[in-house]
Amino acid sequence: MAFQYFLINPAALASIGMTSAHSTVTIVSAGSPQQPALFLADPAHVQVPACAHPVAHAADLFFPAREPVIPTVPVLPPAQATQPSIALSPADSLQIRGLASELAVNFAALVDTEQRPVEHTDPEPIRQVVEEWLLGRVLSQNEAVHTVMNETRLICAAIGEMVWLHDVPNFATDLIRDRVKTLSLLGHDFEHFCRFLFEEISNYISNRNTLESHFVAPYQAALEELNPLIERATESLNNVFITGRIKEGLLQKMVRRSWKDWSEFYDFAGLRVVVDRPQDITRAQDMITHILHNSEFEDDRGYTYQYRANEPDIKGPENNDRGYRGVHLDIDRVNHLGVRSEATAEIQIMTRGISRWGEIQRQLVYKSEATHSDHAESTEYSQRLEATADELKRYCRAAADFIYSCEAGIVPESIPELDHSVIDNIPDLKRRAFYHQQARKMDALMREFATQPTI
Repeated sequence: MAFQYFLINPAALASIGMTSAHSTVTIVSAGSPQQPALFLADPAHVQVPACAHPVAHAADLFFPAREPVIPTVPVLPPAQATQPSIALSPADSLQIRGLASELAVNFAALVDTEQRPVEHTDPEPIRQVVEEWLLGRVLSQNEAVHTVMNETRLICAAIGEMVWLHDVPNFATDLIRDRVKTLSLLGHDFEHFCRFLFEEISNYISNRNTLESHFVAPYQAALEELNPLIERATESLNNVFITGRIKEGLLQKMVRRSWKDWSEFYDFAGLRVVVDRPQDITRAQDMITHILHNSEFEDDRGYTYQYRANEPDIKGPENNDRGYRGVHLDIDRVNHLGVRSEATAEIQIMTRGISRWGEIQRQLVYKSEATHSDHAESTEYSQRLEATADELKRYCRAAADFIYSCEAGIVPESIPELDHSVIDNIPDLKRRAFYHQQARKMDALMREFATQPTI
């Protein structure tokens, strides 16, 4: 067989017919409204339309001196041939190009991290191959656009994670360094680049999650021992709610928060104790400290150990600019020799109003700061969004003071108000509507506590 490359209008791809039932045509590129499609076929066995133009060295059209990574797609006989069923919108095409560019930049950084070359790796050839492959999955293999884009976002994030944490000791250090070393070799052979890259990164994500599960297992066990103790300690208080959680996505959090030190984590396990009144916070703290001091456990070897609370960390207006009020206890595990381990868990004690306030405040303040960061490159946006974030912080602090006073039995004369016009500085219409909604929730929460019976 003598195969040859051909260029053709994308709309004419379906007109290609075969003289042999066992022949196939390789769709190299499905093309676009601006670019012709490219396919590989043997003219002796395939009915090539007259509008198709033969070309030499077609691989150089989109990746100089390298063969493209292209799926082989059977072509139906002329009687059954159909037009491609999927067409990309301009917005989807733009997003795929952006994702291909992001992945290429991250992968080039990964290669540089391992090989430390004198000159940085050029991401452009990588971008071209990735873009062709992603478009091929959508246009030739009929995969859903959102599925391809979501998977690519996950792969991009994982590559960035490995680059950021390559030299940071953590529970997955060996896995990261091994994967970086393996993947950096792909820079020399792009024959099966995309498929191999996505498979390797998917395996990395699975193995990383397994390692994280093993890492947090002792903290989960501590949580299961501490929870019934806290319930017993606070059973004499009215309307106490206790919840627990284990932190997940640890490595992803380090990247999002730009952490380079594993010790930034201090509460892999957490318990939240929600009480009815401000006066109950100190009572709950004393009860918990007492029961921990007088309780013992036994490990698999028969050795005893205890959980001990460190000095309380009292949160209030003087040391918290967001308005949060509460008491935090770092809990250590102490073995039979009296040796303390690293912090095992954190117990947060707060009132019911502050707990509910925190859920809304997190949506208003944290997300407004993230929006500000997203547009930091624009001086105009940055200034406007900074003003928005400052106003939302002020409003949340005032709301916390108001709610906490109501819980203590002192209802202020007026309910704090938000300058809603600052929310209109947010360029994203959906986020703008979201913030208005959260602000209304905060106002409703304050009005609820203003009308509750005083103590």
